[in-house]
Amino acid sequence: MGKLIKASVTNGTSPHESGSSPAPPGREEVVDLLRGVALVGVGAANLLVFNTSNGHFESYAQRFPDALNQFALQFFMVFLKGKFYSLFALLFGLSAALALQARGVGPFLKRAAVLGVLGVLHLLLVWRGDVLLQYALMGLLLLLIRRWPTTLQVGVAVSLFLLGFAETWLAPPAPEPIPLPDSSYWQAVWERSSHTFLTSWALEDWLYQARIFAWLLLGYLLGEGKRYEQFLRPKAVVRVLLAAGMSLLLAGVLIQVLGLRGEQGRGWETELLKLALTAVFYAGNVLLLLLLPVAFYVSGVARRVVALLSSFGKMTLTHYLLQNLLFSWLFFGYGLGWYRQVAPVTLWVGYLVLVLVQVLASYWWLGRFGQGPFEKLVRYFTRR
Repeated sequence: MGKLIKASVTNGTSPHESGSSPAPPGREEVVDLLRGVALVGVGAANLLVFNTSNGHFESYAQRFPDALNQFALQFFMVFLKGKFYSLFALLFGLSAALALQARGVGPFLKRAAVLGVLGVLHLLLVWRGDVLLQYALMGLLLLLIRRWPTTLQVGVAVSLFLLGFAETWLAPPAPEPIPLPDSSYWQAVWERSSHTFLTSWALEDWLYQARIFAWLLLGYLLGEGKRYEQFLRPKAVVRVLLAAGMSLLLAGVLIQVLGLRGEQGRGWETELLKLALTAVFYAGNVLLLLLLPVAFYVSGVARRVVALLSSFGKMTLTHYLLQNLLFSWLFFGYGLGWYRQVAPVTLWVGYLVLVLVQVLASYWWLGRFGQGPFEKLVRYFTRR
């Protein structure tokens, strides 16, 4: 792993086909593409949490026993839930490395401060599942260790990633989430603030944050000196895709064959094996989600789709906040109050329509204004 990260960056030509339109100066089109893909997945996961909290998931699933909804839920829980948060964190770390290299520490600190303020407001006024404050604080932690030797940073990332899976057998259960369907708006604000204070001290939350920071640190290492560019060659993409797919398949098969699913208490040797195989399965899953859009990018196919998703990715902050504003109005008591009322398949079909509208709106907006409204706000305060 350390040798992979330390590998030199190639100075080859762009992976685009000749004749394709280049990315705007100062932008990394592949990073924007991945941001767009990550936001699609993060929004799908957030939508389910808005519709039913983790503490009410089983009773929600029982409301829709038909095969299609059950399959959709199981597929999402195994292959998608949580994975896009890790991908989002990786891209934040990669972007942090590019920003620090281009503009230095001062603007980075200003950006972290602005994101932190937006995160606090979003957490209290909209939804307790905010990630902006989380990333702002992790960005400050990243500054403290960015001068460490690369091998040590890789070791820290791997250790924190593995530690994050200890929540399944080391941490106590989290406090029951507080549902909001019958609350007034200001009751919801109070419940969000008190619940956030309670859960911020839970061990399992710290372990989850350790896993997220591991991906953020990995992203920083890939972005430093643009190391990620060496993985934009077609052969490199294929090699890593195959390795990720084989890891996912092998770990999944072993977990099933050895009967390691479930939460039953076992000996520590079995629990360690379960932790290792779960970590391998998770890592392979995230890498597949990362590299499949990269494969489209380097192949040069579906260039219009790539351009549209890249536009969506350039307005990630705006769309993230707008999605959560919409979801809170749809599902909480101060809005339509659809909490636990919408079937999973209906939920995600409607979400795909929303994403399509947001993608097309991004393309139109950027063609006229050049930057999303919240991105412009952050840029304004960062450049002051």
